[in-house]
Amino acid sequence: MITITHNGTDITDKVSLDGFEINDERNSTRDTLNFTVEKQPSGFTPVLNAEIIVTKDSVRIFGGSIISMQTAIEAAPTVIYSVDCVDYTHQMDRKLVIERFLDQTVEDIITTLVASYAPTYTVANVAAARVISRISFNRLTLSECFDKLAKLSNYSWYVDYNKDIHFFERNEEPAPFNLSDTSNNFVFSSLRIKSDLSQLRNIIQVQGGDQPTTSRTTLAAGDGAKTEFPTNFKFSSTPTVTVNGVSKTVGTEYIDTTGFDCYWSFQEKYVRFDPTAIPPVPTGPATTNIAMTGTPLVPLVAVVPDNESVVTYGEFEHSVIEKSLQSQDETITRGLAELEAYAAAITDASFDTYTPGLKSGQLITIDSTLHGVTADYVIQSVRFRPFPNGSAIDGVWSVTLASTASMTLVEALRSLLKKEELEADEMEVLLAFYRYADSGNGDDTVDDASYTTRPYYLANGAGVVSAGTPFICNFAKLEA
Repeated sequence: MITITHNGTDITDKVSLDGFEINDERNSTRDTLNFTVEKQPSGFTPVLNAEIIVTKDSVRIFGGSIISMQTAIEAAPTVIYSVDCVDYTHQMDRKLVIERFLDQTVEDIITTLVASYAPTYTVANVAAARVISRISFNRLTLSECFDKLAKLSNYSWYVDYNKDIHFFERNEEPAPFNLSDTSNNFVFSSLRIKSDLSQLRNIIQVQGGDQPTTSRTTLAAGDGAKTEFPTNFKFSSTPTVTVNGVSKTVGTEYIDTTGFDCYWSFQEKYVRFDPTAIPPVPTGPATTNIAMTGTPLVPLVAVVPDNESVVTYGEFEHSVIEKSLQSQDETITRGLAELEAYAAAITDASFDTYTPGLKSGQLITIDSTLHGVTADYVIQSVRFRPFPNGSAIDGVWSVTLASTASMTLVEALRSLLKKEELEADEMEVLLAFYRYADSGNGDDTVDDASYTTRPYYLANGAGVVSAGTPFICNFAKLEA
């Protein structure tokens, strides 16, 4: 039995189930409800911002508020209201957050934010013990705050239909049921599983950040006129320079302008000699007389193959450049993460079910011998369409899934993320604005007005003229 209330009043018999639809998209995306009301004269009229709750057998399957309406008249006097609703996330975002937190767990931060900015909401399903070193929220909605925390901690979140916040490790919240050939909890003929090799990658070439290596020396020969010599490397620090074995003073190009024998450019990889210190032609049997020695920066590089995938499908190479990687181990781990996501065929799925309880972001397992699949999937969306009240079945949920391998690499890179210090701070002043209401009034009267003739001059309180220059009144100069 489907029941719909509008600000606590049952309006089930006022709502047309044709076009009635609940859409639950991935996690923090707001869920929506769409329905129509055919209003007769003196009949029910929906109200913007009204709370809408939909229950099935007393269990909530939607909770939120009306955010927009559109009217149409097909046959007078009936007015058709097309009503759009969003879940409780919309009401939660009414206030802007201005806060900074130091060395607190994600769970404690969310608890504090909800208590301060959305006290009618609860945090019973927030489970995140990871510590954030520093984070600030500068005029953000609660949704934006949760998004920021989720990005830092690799978690997901949503607001359920009872106004409770769920904040959980990505792809770790299990669905209330799984699917098999004999589970009898989905429309058997509706299950569709798609396999796709278009994103196959089984040899990953990863280039990380630049790291210093062993010291190198670049040799060059002077000719008595040339002033600029390439170093061939980006040295990690100022190199040493000798000419005919004699050390030269080295400044930094564009920063130091005078006082040095030569100047080193990191980006352009050269040493330029001052006109007063131009290297001469090598003497004797020597072919070079300039030595530029430093520690070069070289990129971290790793080639990571998946041999089993290569044997099955052949070689499919892919290149990744990620300058944030700071060690060889991290570079290899990055390649392994890419293989985890793309070294096998990607499978997506969809099905219909009459069983409620599925929510986007939940992890569900399909174990089907007939389809030849045993895999975990992440629920991407859930759409509910009711059947007329009195039907043997209340309605159907249409569910779309994505294999865990086809999800964003944020999930696959969890091992890298856990090594990083969790910190996000814009280092800016948090500005809070407050409104004050104030007013005042006054009046004045003149009992006996007296007048003088021009010109008018400035005078002090005793009436003594302080200057002989006429003054300006209302932008007009007053004089005789």
